[in-house]
Amino acid sequence: MRGGLRWLLLIVVALFSIGAVAQGTQEYALNRVASTRHGPSYSVTVLNGYAYVTGNEGVSVFDVDDPSRPSRVATLELADGAFGIKFVGATAYIAGDEEGLVIADFSDPESPVTLGSLNVGGSAVDVDVESDLVYLVDTARGLVIMDSSDPEAPVKVGEFTLNDARAVRVRGSVVYLGNPGQGVVILDVSDPGNPTRMGAVAGSAPVIGINLRGSHMLLACHGSGLKVYDISDPGHPSRVGSYVEPGGEAYCVDLHEDRLYVADLQRGGLLLDFSDPSNIRRISAYGDAGPHDLVFCNGYVFMACEEGLVILEYGIGEAASETLTSYLLPAAVALALAVGVLVYRKASKG
Repeated sequence: MRGGLRWLLLIVVALFSIGAVAQGTQEYALNRVASTRHGPSYSVTVLNGYAYVTGNEGVSVFDVDDPSRPSRVATLELADGAFGIKFVGATAYIAGDEEGLVIADFSDPESPVTLGSLNVGGSAVDVDVESDLVYLVDTARGLVIMDSSDPEAPVKVGEFTLNDARAVRVRGSVVYLGNPGQGVVILDVSDPGNPTRMGAVAGSAPVIGINLRGSHMLLACHGSGLKVYDISDPGHPSRVGSYVEPGGEAYCVDLHEDRLYVADLQRGGLLLDFSDPSNIRRISAYGDAGPHDLVFCNGYVFMACEEGLVILEYGIGEAASETLTSYLLPAAVALALAVGVLVYRKASKG
């Protein structure tokens, strides 16, 4: 009897060991679950079960409550299309290419309404908002600051000239303005009517996308990969890590917990390990897409791509799942049977 118990314990230990090995072989990956294929898309925001995607038509709204079955429910049409978009509640501030700033109400996502606009000339490509101030990036003019306290009649209050500006993010009275040639230019906007240059972030060129997450500034540097800076001291960012994908063209990066999600026009969607910022490493990639922008939301990655909105799920890779099913589980069953036979024989002899 004692011998039977010992063999039973061995079975349990063996099965737990195989389970541990199986857990160790799991590789997390980005797996495609859906695509809209509605045309070139440039940025995406996901709010309350809806994805707002900018493109050549304007802003397309998709119901993504079920990410595997996105359905377009509305389009806010803009004559010259749209690039960047920023939401404050249900109000969207849109970089409307040649239309400049467009402010729209999406209280009813299926019936968006344009509230107001201000054409500053040139081509608007990105936008951010702080309180009632809108910071619009125009490739020809640089940064244009507008007062939107009356959304139906926004008013220009200040400007900072920077040729070929591409991205902007604001935190308090500090603006991070991206330019491929100069990198990130830091501005003091405590007086919005007179923005002043505080300096530039060393080694940040050629930045094309900026994202602020907690104490980190994440830069997508076209042709030079990803660069991460600590902005605990807003006026003096310090570089903490970087990652270069060979042959890549990074456009955007998002951070969730210890994972980085990168939109790379040439390499697709990248999944990176950020648990050690000084040693960022690649975990997985989804290469069958050309994304300009992405955002992580509720376990899914929403990418604005050349073909439209592409939705990826963050989970166990197909190869790893196949390994678990095809090899490890049958091995566990075989081991259990073998040990069972031994127990039976020993019991028979006893």
